Amino acid sequence: MGQYSTMNKCVVWAVTLVVAFCAAAYAGPVEDYNKGLDYYDKKGDVASAIKFLKKSSDAGYAPAQALLGYIYDQSEQDKEAVEAYKKAAAQGNAAGLFGLGGMYAKGEGVKADMEKALDFITRAAEKDCLLAVDVLCSTYRKGGLGVAADPEKFAYWKNKKKALEKAKADKEKAEREKAQKATERKEGK
Repeated sequence: MGQYSTMNKCVVWAVTLVVAFCAAAYAGPVEDYNKGLDYYDKKGDVASAIKFLKKSSDAGYAPAQALLGYIYDQSEQDKEAVEAYKKAAAQGNAAGLFGLGGMYAKGEGVKADMEKALDFITRAAEKDCLLAVDVLCSTYRKGGLGVAADPEKFAYWKNKKKALEKAKADKEKAEREKAQKATERKEGK
């Protein structure tokens, strides 16, 4: 009986190791996105970034699709950018909506269509995408994207921009204060 018990413990230990190894080897879409973002932002390794972002994108993760669209757009791979942006936009991702709107505005990878551009950019702005709000401020201040200047819409988007910028500044301030408190606790102050 003692030998059987020892054997069971070995089997349990082996299975635990295999499960732990497999879990570590398998990264989900969020982890793949974070790795891709790290390679792109911090390491400047676009090829490795694309590898992880494609994996995450194929799993349906909208932030990865939007970032992949942006990378393709920057490298003039317009058809691929549009496809990636469309996948993200279909899920309501603000960056995907904004990117797709930009592609329609520039006529890159798709036929230029100012009505679609304005629609996608407006939908992104409604999701608090600061870049999209900024574009709408400019659009309604001077006219553009197929519409005339509109002082009322300009005022609306300008106020929204101010509110978003304030919220962003408040969040950054809170994060700095939190980091400062953590540093002070660490140093024993």
